[in-house]
Amino acid sequence: MEDRLKEAIENALLSGEDPNTRIRALIGNDAFNLLDKPWKSIAITILRKEEPVNPDEEVKVKVTRRRGGRRRGDAPTIARESGS
Repeated sequence: MEDRLKEAIENALLSGEDPNTRIRALIGNDAFNLLDKPWKSIAITILRKEEPVNPDEEVKVKVTRRRGGRRRGDAPTIARESGS
């Protein structure tokens, strides 16, 4: 069983760095299909592990867009005091 597990994981690691892509490659592997259920969960857990982030790499920040304009009926209310 350990040899099948190793073979399935090695083949999945060749598919790239994305954990979801690795898992899809793992599920389509013949060695994975021959594993018992507990071994399959171990293989999936191993592939879901993220690799540590390299602090030297540039951090990408997702920019959010703001909506322009107002919603209908939300006219600004200006309170004026009448005073002399």
